[in-house]
Amino acid sequence: MKKLLSIALSIVLALSMFSSFVAYAGDNYELPPLPIPHKFGEWVTEKEPTCTEDGKKVSRCSHCNAVNTEIIPALGHSFGEWTESEAQINPTCTTAGKTAVETRVCSRCLLVETRGGDVINALNHDYKGVVTQPTCTEQGYTTYSCTRCDSSYVSDYTASNGHTPAEAVMENIVEASHQSEGSYDLVVYCSVCNAELSREKKDTPSVPHIPGDAVIENSVEPKCTTDGSYDSVVYCTDCNAELSRTKVTVPAEGHKFGEWEQTAAKVEPTCTQAGSEAVETHKCANCEAVEKRGGEVIPALDHEYETKITPPTCTEKGYTTYTCTRGDSTYISDYTNAKGHTPKEAVRENVVEATYTDAGSYDAVVYCDDCGAELSRTLTAIPKLTLPSDGSDFEAEGIPFEEIGGGSDSSKPSNTAPAKTAIKKLKKGKKSFKASWKKVRGVSGYQLQYSTNKKFKKKYKGKKHTVKSIYIKNANKTTRTVKKLKAGKKYYVRIRTYKTVGGKKVYSKWSKVKTVKTKK
Repeated sequence: MKKLLSIALSIVLALSMFSSFVAYAGDNYELPPLPIPHKFGEWVTEKEPTCTEDGKKVSRCSHCNAVNTEIIPALGHSFGEWTESEAQINPTCTTAGKTAVETRVCSRCLLVETRGGDVINALNHDYKGVVTQPTCTEQGYTTYSCTRCDSSYVSDYTASNGHTPAEAVMENIVEASHQSEGSYDLVVYCSVCNAELSREKKDTPSVPHIPGDAVIENSVEPKCTTDGSYDSVVYCTDCNAELSRTKVTVPAEGHKFGEWEQTAAKVEPTCTQAGSEAVETHKCANCEAVEKRGGEVIPALDHEYETKITPPTCTEKGYTTYTCTRGDSTYISDYTNAKGHTPKEAVRENVVEATYTDAGSYDAVVYCDDCGAELSRTLTAIPKLTLPSDGSDFEAEGIPFEEIGGGSDSSKPSNTAPAKTAIKKLKKGKKSFKASWKKVRGVSGYQLQYSTNKKFKKKYKGKKHTVKSIYIKNANKTTRTVKKLKAGKKYYVRIRTYKTVGGKKVYSKWSKVKTVKTKK
């Protein structure tokens, strides 16, 4: 229908324009051509309508692009059912409430509408009164309490009634006895509330005792040296209370001793300790008391010394030993200086014979003429032997030699002393020590020696000492632990090398002596 109306309107407009052109053509103008009617197409929606805003649609002419426009009315909201979002809040006596809140939502634009939430006024208190009657000591009053809540208050006070005294009664009665007075409390109570209104303590006199006959108690028999005794006591015949107590003394009887007997023999005095006479005792037959006599001190005798003179040696002092003839007391005094060594003529040791190919050697050794101690040792070279021009035998430097014949070597094996070694360290242990020393090449082994005496003598200054040697046959070994010693004891240690020549051991000189003390 709308499309037909649009076409009719276009035809009317075209005829009107044509009439105007005809009127104007009367002035010798040519008539314009007749207009072409619009040809509008289909309606096209340019803006969709919403719940609150109109939409728009257009139709365009296919000849001139003329546009017809038409409004599309707004759609309006499409709400759902009302739902409760907040429950109703009931009012109290002092606070207001409110009605329930409901909401609904548009299905197209999601707009939310709300209704309800109206204020409900507070109810105010609804008080009811409860009367409390007055007592003897407390006021009366009315308590008003709200029927809807916990609110309450007190009002309408009335005066207390006061106490009503009853007849006095006796309490806490204590009966009188022979030993003490009696008593009771005279008490007045309120006849209404039973409260105590007054209390007065009353005393009653004690009851007199009736004395009985005296009796004996705590009897103690007399002894040899101490008195005896007993108590004379009077009691009450009614209550048995003690009325009097008198202590009576019984004199001591004295000792009754038996015969004297020896209980300790005589002790003879010594040089340093006093002696004592024999001791005798006798006992009392009644109390076992003991009397003693004797035991007088006998003074010490003092020492009676004999002397023994020890003359000095080359290295040790001389002295005199004083020994008591009655005991083992001894001391040393009267020292004299050591004599010093007396050198003997040097002798040759460790002789290595010279040959036609090698020089020889020997030690020129000087010993003490008295003690035989080595005083000096000097290594002396022996030149190589030379053959005489005539081939006859001879001696060089007083050392005999054998001719070399048939190409054989007649030189003797060397017995020169090997090189010395030295103790590097001594480490103490429990009843032991560990020794370490420098390794020496070309030797057969080592002799390790330890002693409790720095002179390495088994008997020195009248005392016995430990002197022991350990042979180490492995020349490559340089440590040895010595065990089974005394704890906390000081030991002197030295070492020397040896080599075996012709089945015999040839020793080096001893190393310097070092000391070690075992652990306790």
